[in-house]
Amino acid sequence: MLLNLAFSVIFYGLSLVDPSQVVPSQAERASQTTDIDNKQTLNLGSVGSLLIYVEPLPPTPDGMTGYRVRSQTEKSRPNDNKIVAFEILYELREKLDRDQSERLFVAINGLDFQFKRTSNGAWIHLPDQDESLLFENQLLGFAIERHPAWSLHWLTEPESRPQKQETLEKRLKEVLRFATLNNHLSFTRFPEPFAGVNPSFNVSIYAVQQPSPDPARKYLEQLLIRAQPLEVPQELSATKIGAVDGWTARMVVKGLVDGQSYPMTVDLWVATKDNLITFINAGYRQDDPKIDIWATHAKQMVASMRFL
Repeated sequence: MLLNLAFSVIFYGLSLVDPSQVVPSQAERASQTTDIDNKQTLNLGSVGSLLIYVEPLPPTPDGMTGYRVRSQTEKSRPNDNKIVAFEILYELREKLDRDQSERLFVAINGLDFQFKRTSNGAWIHLPDQDESLLFENQLLGFAIERHPAWSLHWLTEPESRPQKQETLEKRLKEVLRFATLNNHLSFTRFPEPFAGVNPSFNVSIYAVQQPSPDPARKYLEQLLIRAQPLEVPQELSATKIGAVDGWTARMVVKGLVDGQSYPMTVDLWVATKDNLITFINAGYRQDDPKIDIWATHAKQMVASMRFL
C-alpha cells in the first residue's frame, strides 16, 4: 500500500496479454463455480458506473485459476485504463480471495493488465518486463532513470512534446493543473497492490505561482511548515539536481496507510528551471530495517535526473 501523504499518489505500466490464450472453453466455464457474476455493474471512482463482463480463465498446468474481465470506457489513454483496471481489482478482490483465485486479467479498451495473487495473499500487478529504466518527458522537460529494483507505478500522459506550439502550451497547462492532485511520475519499491508500506519515489512539476529570488527554496520552506513534521533530521541545505541549483531536506511525518498511522521518513528535493518547480519526494516507513537501502536508491535516481 502506498503512503497517503498530500504529495504522494499512484499508477502505471502495461502488460499485454494475447486474448486467444485466456478465453476458456464452455466445458471449463461450466466446471468452475463462482459467486462472481459474469455481467455486473461496478461503481468506480474514476469513471463512475461501469458495466463489466467476467469469465473464468482456463486453469494453468499447475492448477492456477482466475478470471478475465472486459469493459469499455470513454477514456482511452493508457494511464486512465490502468486506473480503471486497479479499481476493478479492488472491487473484486474480496470475491477473488473467497474463490481462491490466483490470476486476474483485465482488458480495458483493448489494453490488458495482468494481476497475480502472491503466496501471502497480496495482489500484484505484473508490468511489461521489457519496460525501459529511462523515463523521458519532453513536455515537462526532464529525464530520470528508475533504479532496476524499483517498479514504474504511475506517469502522466503524454511522453512526447506536441509539434504545434499552441498544442504544447495547452497540454502543459492541463498537465500542470493535473499535478495538484497527482504526481507526474511515481516509482515504488514493490509492485502495487502491496501489503504494507511500500517505499515510493515521486516527481511532480508545478508552475511558479509567485515570482521570488529563489522559488525552489521558498517552496520547500513552506512545505516543511505545512507538513507539520514530527522532526526534521536534515535541515534545508543546498544541492544540485540535474546540474541545476536546488534544495534538499529530510523530515519525519505521520503517514496514513490503509487507515493506520505510521511515522514516515521523507526525503525532499526541489529545483526551479524555466519557471517550473521540480519537486521530488521519497518516503519510507521510519522503522523499515532497509530504510538506508531505499534512501540510497532514491539518491541514485535523483542523481540521474537531467533537464531537457
